[in-house]
Amino acid sequence: MLDLRSRSAMHFATVHLPDDLDPESIEVSGEVMSRLIAALRPIRRNSNKPVLGDSYELHYQAGMNPTTVFVRIIDDDKLAFTWDDFNYVGGNPTEFQAAIDSVLESSRQ
Repeated sequence: MLDLRSRSAMHFATVHLPDDLDPESIEVSGEVMSRLIAALRPIRRNSNKPVLGDSYELHYQAGMNPTTVFVRIIDDDKLAFTWDDFNYVGGNPTEFQAAIDSVLESSRQ
């Protein structure tokens, strides 16, 4: 899978779940990371509040660009996420949770 920012293939991708779910990072495929990132669309608005504390952490590197995205499910219809130094609200929590559930299932096998 290609990263849109660097137009390079992802070298690694991991998901770190909130500590109450699993304290370890889980390695995922570029395809799974792309599903998680796709669930962050559409962006409804920018926010001045960064995602702090217990959250999902998406880590990947494409080219020379390591990226971390912090994601929190706000309610049934929106996510809050911090990507680099920018904060957003929007996305599709149902799709995001489905992708996280698939990560959890595959990590238990």
